[in-house]
Amino acid sequence: IYGSEAEPFLVKQISSLLPLSPQMTNSSPYLDARLFQFDDRFISAYSGPRPIAEHAIKFLTRGAQSCTRFKIDPVPDSDEEEESLSDSYVTYVFHPVFPFAISCICNHMSQTPKVMKFYFR
Repeated sequence: IYGSEAEPFLVKQISSLLPLSPQMTNSSPYLDARLFQFDDRFISAYSGPRPIAEHAIKFLTRGAQSCTRFKIDPVPDSDEEEESLSDSYVTYVFHPVFPFAISCICNHMSQTPKVMKFYFR
């Protein structure tokens, strides 16, 4: 099958069976689904680029009274920069212990961040 058209598909299938590297996951308490509820389309414990949310991502407490504990809004405040984000993605980095997070908005053409925001409680 080497060199055939099915090779990329087979490589993708086989690599999906391999375990994840420990560096790809994040053990932050904010990403613990037992403690907080959040939109996992835009944020997850597995690191990697995600689409930029059109609204702030809310972290709600789990339980009977789910209230908003905090929000993360990676979109810049100015309208000029917001328009140029159509082909961009965001990566979130959470500290494993302290209440600290970073959002980095990057373009698919360049790896240097366009916008970086720091969040702490």
